[in-house]
Amino acid sequence: MSKHWHQTASPEKVAEMYARRRKAYASRSKKQLAQSKAYNRKRYLALIASLTPMQLAARRRKARHPRYLLTREDRARFGMLRNAKMRARRKHLAFDITAQDIKIPKLCPVLKKAFTFGAARSTPLSPSLDRIDPRKGYVRGNIVVISLRANQIKSDASYADVLAVARWLRKQC
Repeated sequence: MSKHWHQTASPEKVAEMYARRRKAYASRSKKQLAQSKAYNRKRYLALIASLTPMQLAARRRKARHPRYLLTREDRARFGMLRNAKMRARRKHLAFDITAQDIKIPKLCPVLKKAFTFGAARSTPLSPSLDRIDPRKGYVRGNIVVISLRANQIKSDASYADVLAVARWLRKQC
């Protein structure tokens, strides 16, 4: 298997090459940009023309699939909703929330750190649905989105983490 030039070149050489490409692209005139757009459109149309009807239908289905139309935050919201619904059934808890009830802030309200999205697996800063009062279940007004780490703090936390949770809980109640 052959290697691409950027896999064998030094990091400085790769950075220099990409900088040159960015500079060349930025210096293109409107006419050149229009020509490249037309060229890319022709290539796309040629590709579509070469596809069989089955392949074309598969491409169209994929383009309309909800997974490709949702933002990362929406996918996280629907995932949290689905998991909460399963937990509520399993633990016989009340459940009456919708995806619109799950508000994902920019920062974790407990640890004051930005959420991370899109990882194949959950990270400590992935958004997580928390029940403020665990006895009430997943009902409106009893849920909040915090980081997975803040949600797991009950089991294994440092002193500073526990204090951050305590301050946040004091504000909530």
